[in-house]
Amino acid sequence: MTEKNLKPSTPQARSRGVGYLAAIFLFPLLVLWRSDNALFTGPGYIDPWIYFGYFRNLVEFKRNLFVGDPHGTHLSWILPGALLHHYFPPIPATALLHLGVHMLATASLFLTLKWIAGARRAFVAAMLFSFNPWLWSATGWDYVDGIGIAYALLTIALLTSAARNPARHWALIASGMSLAALLNSGAGWLLLAPMFPLYYAGLMRTWNRIGLIRSLLLFASRFGSGFVFMVLFFTMMNYSLNGHPRFSLFARPRVALVWIAAAAILAVVFFVCRRWQPRDSARLIIPALLLGAIAWLGLFAVTQGRSSSAAASWLRGLWQNDGLSPWLWFTLIAAITAIVTLYRERANWSALTLLAAIFFLTLFWMAAAQLRGHAELAEFSSASKLLPFAFLVIGAQFWPEADAVRLQDFLLFCGATAAVLAYAWLPEGMTFAASLPYAPWLGVAALLVALFWRTFPEYLICSAGGFFVLTAVGTGARYGGIDPHAFRDQLQLMSLARERVELVRHGKPVRFWYDAKDPAMPAAIALSSTYLGEQSLLSRTFDSAPCGKPLAPATVLATIASDSQHGPGAVASALLVCWKDGALHATPLEIDNFHRGSSGYQISFVRIDAGPPP
Repeated sequence: MTEKNLKPSTPQARSRGVGYLAAIFLFPLLVLWRSDNALFTGPGYIDPWIYFGYFRNLVEFKRNLFVGDPHGTHLSWILPGALLHHYFPPIPATALLHLGVHMLATASLFLTLKWIAGARRAFVAAMLFSFNPWLWSATGWDYVDGIGIAYALLTIALLTSAARNPARHWALIASGMSLAALLNSGAGWLLLAPMFPLYYAGLMRTWNRIGLIRSLLLFASRFGSGFVFMVLFFTMMNYSLNGHPRFSLFARPRVALVWIAAAAILAVVFFVCRRWQPRDSARLIIPALLLGAIAWLGLFAVTQGRSSSAAASWLRGLWQNDGLSPWLWFTLIAAITAIVTLYRERANWSALTLLAAIFFLTLFWMAAAQLRGHAELAEFSSASKLLPFAFLVIGAQFWPEADAVRLQDFLLFCGATAAVLAYAWLPEGMTFAASLPYAPWLGVAALLVALFWRTFPEYLICSAGGFFVLTAVGTGARYGGIDPHAFRDQLQLMSLARERVELVRHGKPVRFWYDAKDPAMPAAIALSSTYLGEQSLLSRTFDSAPCGKPLAPATVLATIASDSQHGPGAVASALLVCWKDGALHATPLEIDNFHRGSSGYQISFVRIDAGPPP
């Protein structure tokens, strides 16, 4: 398989690859044709709406309102969003951004597996990946975990291409640029960054028999040039926006220690590898890399600060309803598949072994962080870092007969699997899966049968059935029981309200006042979060006037409520008790109502002026 993958691509192979990619880009239509909630941010979150605010007001936020805010340094995510929001209204801009991230991640996964395991197996894995509800949860909102997955898979695909053809220098340079963008995104990949040079060095030794030192020198020169270029680019962009040359990666004091430790581990690996004869080192290179990486990860798992949560609470969030949390079932399948891969490839350390090892190292680091009280696995937004490695392992081991069957049989299997997975996104499919006794365990059992019992066609039936059940369980947990267009309607209503806020404040500072017990509270959280939430929040209760918070003259106060009892006049009167000395007063401006379907609220605007009331 390795020798075949290392041959130069023929025009026919390239045309087949383009055809597979075209089909992959159609999969989102099967997910979104009935419900588009997977494409928009849901209610109850804060950070995704903060980034939405940066998309809409990048220059003003960076230069005037929120100078120095750490969210604003993640330019590898903010710049693409701001560019789309500059040319399109909020709904199409958000849809294009999230679809672009989703398809970049899926295409990168397909290309990596195509070069390692073959086009057909890569296509089936990409199909499962594209239908995965937890991938949509990451790519379908404005938080940074989705773009982190896309940049990570793009980096892996470029490194795989560079190792497949060492003369392809541009791929190695582009992978450095992609890794710099990944680390700048703020998606929490810093401690996992040394995985990428280890992956490249392992592929170079396995495929090309190029020594570890030489491959890492190539990596450092060409990959490093791309990395440095992007660091300088983001630094200068940050400087042009707010006058501060800051790159978010280097804003953390532990960065230097991370890379010094990684370099020290690599030096040990160099020494170990040179102790064996060449014929032995080819077999021992990956174990040596793994030992070095485990030592490095163990070092930072021990030195990482313990969370304020008690160590005994490390299981919190991992177990729900007599089973694993729904986003961890695919991790369980990938872990079992990785063990099987390491056993089957024990006599021949290959690219498949390398994928399994990288997955286990990532899982080890996240489990160590979980044990120390950090919710790396207990929250789906953090656990999503495992998705790229999990599906690389799954795609490299499942469906080994795909390349041997007739084209008609393969197309029939793919069509049936796509229909089954699309059914998992329908309410009927979610209900059917939920009605099965111990549904997730049943799906895992079906996949274990498919992993060990390779009889055709029972193998294909079990694999399709198992992935259907796990997909439907995850879809039901994430999107079940919600109106098909609820998230889009929320964004539409919030965008209208935000446009009104922009018109009324006219470049002046804005503060928000709402009540946490009011039905309009979810909408108020979303709207205020687009202005950085806590930094623009005045109060969360209507029970008393917010006299303890300073308000500068010319500030616009937006009060969000579900009824008309808190109009501009009432708000201005309530604030009089705060300024009995007559230093300030509130001038009523206007009240605006926003309704869409059964939901609605009103925003009352007042302006803070100097002096006593007229």
